[in-house]
Amino acid sequence: MSTIIACLLAVVVTIPGHIQVNHAEKVSESVESFFKTPLEDWEQKAIRRIVSTMAEKNLLQLGLEKKTLKKKGKKINHVHPLRFVGYIFADPYLKQCMQQIKKSSFKWNGFVRGFSGRMMEEAVRDNLRPHLPEFSHHLTVNQENLQIYIDNKDWEGLLKFLLTI
Repeated sequence: MSTIIACLLAVVVTIPGHIQVNHAEKVSESVESFFKTPLEDWEQKAIRRIVSTMAEKNLLQLGLEKKTLKKKGKKINHVHPLRFVGYIFADPYLKQCMQQIKKSSFKWNGFVRGFSGRMMEEAVRDNLRPHLPEFSHHLTVNQENLQIYIDNKDWEGLLKFLLTI
């Protein structure tokens, strides 16, 4: 809604006695709002459930939970992938879960495949770079280090790097 309002304000011309907006002013959403707008409680719970389940369950148990996990994954598919991993790697418990997931090639490859698909969708839209400054600030990481992975579309490398911070 705020985007629509911003666009409408940007095209308003000066009409005597009415609202004035300078054409040179660009009214746009702040990139910072990307991480300052909190994830909904249900989104946080879904991310936490997916990651902790993948980390804590063995392969047989995961097979039994596959349908539930897929449903949860579909419900949060709209969450930007940098927002998704930003939430994970800012939480010590979830970061520890990711280290556990990394120990199993089956779990790790599944996670990387899903994450890579979402990253490619956003890369095609050129919707990764605008969020790097806030993403790097959110995780207190040098933006240039992240930029290399984004430029090379090395999504697995990005995840491995985030495990080291």
